[in-house]
Amino acid sequence: MKKYLFLLVAVVSLALSSGQAYAQRYLPKMMGVELRGGFVNGSKSPLNYYTGIAMSGYTKKANRWVVGAEYLLKNYDYRGTSIPRAQFTAEGGYYLKFLSDPTKTFFLSIG
Repeated sequence: MKKYLFLLVAVVSLALSSGQAYAQRYLPKMMGVELRGGFVNGSKSPLNYYTGIAMSGYTKKANRWVVGAEYLLKNYDYRGTSIPRAQFTAEGGYYLKFLSDPTKTFFLSIG
């Protein structure tokens, strides 16, 4: 567990020290990458987890598109044996800007 925590801290520190960090404010042609992961039903043995990646982009009118993929591995108990089951999921969507304030700090989208 300490190994994964060290890797996470190293990646975050490298990302922040490489230059300036920008907040996503629906600026035209801005791209964003989302990395996600976690445990399913807690972290029992054998390990059940999910991981995924998604990419999003913003258009001139503050609309947003998203494309991504996710992998899930879950083990089921059957008569004392662990049976692994993997699942791949793809996602895609387009979100239209519905409401925002003039300072571009609050957005409400429909997609």
